[in-house]
Amino acid sequence: MIENQYLFQVLLGTGEEIIEDRGDQEGQKSSSDHAAAGAFAEQVPLIIISGAPSARNRESGTLVHHLVSNYYLQRDIYEKLTADSAILTTPNHAPAQIDRVIQNCIARKLPVYLELPTDIIHAPCRAPRTLPDVTQLSSDEGSLAECVSEAVEMIERSSHPLILAGVELHRFGLEDEALSLVENAEIPFATMFSSKSVLPEIHPQFVGIYQGGWSRETV
Repeated sequence: MIENQYLFQVLLGTGEEIIEDRGDQEGQKSSSDHAAAGAFAEQVPLIIISGAPSARNRESGTLVHHLVSNYYLQRDIYEKLTADSAILTTPNHAPAQIDRVIQNCIARKLPVYLELPTDIIHAPCRAPRTLPDVTQLSSDEGSLAECVSEAVEMIERSSHPLILAGVELHRFGLEDEALSLVENAEIPFATMFSSKSVLPEIHPQFVGIYQGGWSRETV
């Protein structure tokens, strides 16, 4: 079962046109590949569920309406735009595939893709199990130590260090840790449009929003 603390949006559709299921308002039509690409760029957890021709048609290679090239082309496209994907072809494997895909969506804060053939929709399968807590990620100790060492070296070598706070702080719930870092190190910080307000903009160490050539020279 999916606990309420896991926040993501679900897109339902055929791959070309989707309906966004928000729960609190009418669905809105859009293009699911655009949504997936945008979610990947912004690190937004998003589950795309797409209908597909039956598994029987897939196995026989039957030509059906709107089929382009082959039955796996749509999945192949979304593999390049998502963190994980699966075609649910058998009821026995579907629960484990769904759990794996959802876990990767939650843990990596990236979009995922599930393809549901028409003849699998009402097929019986085992009951869903409780997903393990995938929100508590751990780092490789060696890689983390090397990263911290390089960051400290860069800061000490800089005459005017500044921290650029990205949207990842919000996605992984690291706002408090980042604020503690800038305050203890007494280093000014900036944010970007995608990470606006991830740290308090009334903070005395906040210098502004960085957006490349559009930014003020002071930022």
